[in-house]
Amino acid sequence: MDHTQALPDDAIAAILRRLEPRDLAACRCVRKAWHHVVDAHRLLLPHVLPSTVHGIFVNYIDHERPHFLARPSAHPMFDGNLSFLPEHRRGINKMVDHCNGILLYRCYPSLYVVNPATRRWDALTCEYGYSDEYLVFDPVASQHYEVFSIPRVPEKVVRRESESLTKVSACLASLASRLTERSRGPREDLHDLMEWPPSAWTLNVFSSSTRQWQERSFVREGRAAGTLTNLRLDPRHPVCIHHRASL
Repeated sequence: MDHTQALPDDAIAAILRRLEPRDLAACRCVRKAWHHVVDAHRLLLPHVLPSTVHGIFVNYIDHERPHFLARPSAHPMFDGNLSFLPEHRRGINKMVDHCNGILLYRCYPSLYVVNPATRRWDALTCEYGYSDEYLVFDPVASQHYEVFSIPRVPEKVVRRESESLTKVSACLASLASRLTERSRGPREDLHDLMEWPPSAWTLNVFSSSTRQWQERSFVREGRAAGTLTNLRLDPRHPVCIHHRASL
């Protein structure tokens, strides 16, 4: 008989809080009730996430690699230059994203997921230039991370007058002409009137559990952020958050 079933959740939480982090994580996997208590009282959170900021990474336009700014210390916690990466001195490097203590770092053309505290890293194969990558990592839920590759807002398509139209582009041009005439406004291409993001979107997602990129489908909820023309005029850098299978 499990006598802990008669105890209130607060009492169980008080007992589990006395355990070492490794033992606490193990107890979380023993019973569903204990799993709920650990997560509801956020008992593991202080152990897996830092309570203080030890430094920040800054990307500079005029420098080929980011700089790590931290308080002076005789015993730094980790190598802020990430010199343990195989290509950290090659080409132009950039800090792409971060999430709960791990970094997404691009050493052109390679992409790395880095844990600066343990000096462990994974190299990902990812094309550069047509998408932005975002890192997702929740150590309370799982020890695996995911990287989302989200297409950028398409640039305006400029077609030379001398180029011949294909059947598809000719149809689009005809439809755009009709829309322009009806709106009686400035001339816009049909491509520029498209909503963004699309109502249905298929993204490439890398998972450390499978060690490969896979396609994952998302359906937009609510209205679009705007048309392609609107979003091209917005200078702000997009921000992405993934929470419980929603993006």
